Amino acid sequence: MNSAAALVFCANDFVGAWGGRELLANHGVKIDVVSGPVSDSQMGIDYVKRELGLDAANAVNGGEQLGRLIQAKLSAFAS
Repeated sequence: MNSAAALVFCANDFVGAWGGRELLANHGVKIDVVSGPVSDSQMGIDYVKRELGLDAANAVNGGEQLGRLIQAKLSAFAS
């Protein structure tokens, strides 16, 4: 993980996003951005941001936003 610039975690639903964050955090792995079907709606994106404290964007409907979030992580990694 020391050589990973960003971790995009894809989840099907709210429970998957929450469980993925918990499981990975228990192993010391931080999620940078959540995507996947959980981010298909604004409600899902809002949940991930509000309840999980993570950035979220949909690759299909918000590809530009997802790209910006990943680019920001890459830029911070390169610094």
